[in-house]
Amino acid sequence: PRGDEKALDAIAQTVIELKFRATSKKHFIIVTDEPLESLKNRTIEYAIALCREFGIYVNVLGIPNKGHQLIAQETDGKWHAIPQNPNRQRSATRQQRTFTAEAKARLLRSAKWHQASNIGIQVLKNTNNAPVDVVLFIDGSKSMEEKIPEFLNQLEIWIRDWDNALIDYQIGVVRFRKSVNLNRVNVFNPPQTFQQIRKIVELPCQEDESLLFAIDDGLRRTKLRPKAQLHIILITDEPIIEKKSDGTIQLLREKHAVVSVLGTFDDFQQKVASETGGVWIPIPKGHTKNNTYW
Repeated sequence: PRGDEKALDAIAQTVIELKFRATSKKHFIIVTDEPLESLKNRTIEYAIALCREFGIYVNVLGIPNKGHQLIAQETDGKWHAIPQNPNRQRSATRQQRTFTAEAKARLLRSAKWHQASNIGIQVLKNTNNAPVDVVLFIDGSKSMEEKIPEFLNQLEIWIRDWDNALIDYQIGVVRFRKSVNLNRVNVFNPPQTFQQIRKIVELPCQEDESLLFAIDDGLRRTKLRPKAQLHIILITDEPIIEKKSDGTIQLLREKHAVVSVLGTFDDFQQKVASETGGVWIPIPKGHTKNNTYW
């Protein structure tokens, strides 16, 4: 069908016209990728009150929208995000793998910080109406120093959106770097506030990083809630040089982690995002050392 849909009108009309069995439990299942609206100025609060009056549970397969989650919550229903089309994900992955060096260079040079909002949205899409533990793996090398303030601006936007969506989340931080041939991984267990994260990431940056070691070591030491969905966000401006990354990807799969990456091109970063249901976003100003695409 064409034209806009008005789900609030559909709810009201269904409650009024549909004949229910007297002793049945009544469930509505709303499937939509648009906000709940009305041509007759009906509100979310009106729809909630009407469904409560008739004892109707409203379940929503929708988007990370406050109205979607509120009507489910207030009628004792369930909210779930509409899953992404796996065919689109596979198509996107094929596109990434066929990028030429020239295309990669253009993409890195044109990257903007506002594109990182897709990572915050991806966290919302993968909540599945359950608690979420977000772990930030943040590159602590010298090259990240000028990028940290911009990342903090994006993190503040993510937190605002997660708060507005009323999800149950907490944030932990793993900061990693390599110093004098030693891998240094600092783990800050959740929950961390934005102010605490700011202090953590503004510590002096040093030398190079070792991301794969940080993931293995950081996950082992991070205290997560048993029933929480794990969403990992990798923030780095360097390619992963280590060739053996399959073991790390397998570890993340075993933990049912969704991994999103604010990073660059290599054999690991795009692959881990694709295979765990996360998103890969190019970090602005890319990596400036050992960068064959610049």
